[in-house]
Amino acid sequence: MKRSALVITLFLALVASACGFGAGTAYFNVTQPANPGSTAQVYFEVKDGETPSDLGPRLQEAGLIRNATVFTYYTKYIKKFDLKSGVYTLSPGDTMDKIIQTLETATPIPQVTVTIGPGLRVLEYPGMVKLSDDEPAVPRFHDLPRFNAENFIKIATTGKYMDGTNVSDSYWFVAPLHKDAKFALEGYLYPDTYSFNKTDNEEDVINRMLDEFGMVLCPGPEDNPGAYFDDAKSCQAHMAKVGADKSTDILTVAKAKFFTDDPVEAIYKALTLASIVVKESGIREDHVDRGQIADILYRRYLVSVGKLAPAVPSDAGSYKCLDADPTAWYAYFSDHAPTDGNYWAVVDSPSKVAPDSPYNTYTHCTDLPPGPIAAPGGVEKGDPFLYSAADPNLGSITKAFFYLHDGCLHRRLHVATTYAQQLANINKYNGKCPDGD
Repeated sequence: MKRSALVITLFLALVASACGFGAGTAYFNVTQPANPGSTAQVYFEVKDGETPSDLGPRLQEAGLIRNATVFTYYTKYIKKFDLKSGVYTLSPGDTMDKIIQTLETATPIPQVTVTIGPGLRVLEYPGMVKLSDDEPAVPRFHDLPRFNAENFIKIATTGKYMDGTNVSDSYWFVAPLHKDAKFALEGYLYPDTYSFNKTDNEEDVINRMLDEFGMVLCPGPEDNPGAYFDDAKSCQAHMAKVGADKSTDILTVAKAKFFTDDPVEAIYKALTLASIVVKESGIREDHVDRGQIADILYRRYLVSVGKLAPAVPSDAGSYKCLDADPTAWYAYFSDHAPTDGNYWAVVDSPSKVAPDSPYNTYTHCTDLPPGPIAAPGGVEKGDPFLYSAADPNLGSITKAFFYLHDGCLHRRLHVATTYAQQLANINKYNGKCPDGD
């Protein structure tokens, strides 16, 4: 008998004497495979800070060992070894010794990298992505066996986890599903490049993205970036600073700009405006146009809520809407799933697209849409789109009231203070690149 078996047998002898069965039989039973003959592969995650003796109950619950007590005793007092956090492939057909050997010597499975770019709506998150020119398109989360796309969309739609609990109960800055809003979590799932474990499911994915958004709102110190977002009081005391001189925080600005004392509503409103900004901005990586677009959209918002009527250009007639094309496409494709996966295709004049939807800002002019239409995010930490929608100078950055992008490769922005100037810009630049690239 191997030394490890002998030690465990001696340990079990104490149990055996009380229970009336032989120590050798007890050892044989508890160290044999939990499911003899099984070739199933189980992804098992070792979490940061765990020691081998911490794993017994979870291994037994996962159906990988027969007896957590024996495993815990053995790895705590007899077989001590260093454990690396990560995900391991184990099998219920392996003996306890084999499982211990795997945990001791194997290299954890590499994490799964998934990139979510800014400007996507939640329906696009699980969608197809082409990893290379030589490979067919695959779902973004195809390497996460436990990720369920239908459940992901259900949680994003309702704002409730699969057990029925509210996401907003776990994340104070997430608003419950608003009246007329299509998706409770639209805009909150922060775009970034993530490394997920093979064991992660759709709830883990959602929580990681909400964690990231929380750290954008209230970043912690460099060695603990998530120190504050989990608690409303701590987060609000450490809100990200905005403005050129970083003298005020994003929440204070958002409350003032959107006329509310409710911190959750203020964030929701800023996120809604930012989501339109990201869809209206050009494709330049520096997003140089985002500040002007946010400012113009905000001035239109002020008109829509009756705060800036005298400042409307005299030749704009009864102009009082945000008139943002992406809101019309969002309205339409919320009810008409595209067959080609393109949720932002131009299907008609925006004023004619889903005109009855409160998301269509050509036909509904009394406020912002019911909620975000996409996730802002950006190419840098700090979310340039969200920050542009909570700039302390928002509403006074430009006197312009109109904008459009030209047809050049980098889609340069052209603004106008009067509708006559806008018409001239349309004639010169809409779909054209008269001044070269």
